Amino acid sequence: MSATPPNLIAGFRRFREQHFEHNDSLYQQLVKEGQTPKTMVVACCDSRVDPALVFDMDGISISSTGSCYATMQLPAISLLCKGNL
Repeated sequence: MSATPPNLIAGFRRFREQHFEHNDSLYQQLVKEGQTPKTMVVACCDSRVDPALVFDMDGISISSTGSCYATMQLPAISLLCKGNL
């Protein structure tokens, strides 16, 4: 049995076909210029709704459980936000 479920492989293929291949210039721009998000949302890890969709935002969405937010993710969040927020 494959370590990767077939539905994930199929989803990745759909992403490449529907988004990546048609937005090549966007991805090339992101590689050259990097990203400077202005918004960050910490969302519940079991949410099925993407905060970027709910808030119509161009930013970072972090899925978390309350118990590990401070200890595990705070250093990464600080690094991501440095100079951006």
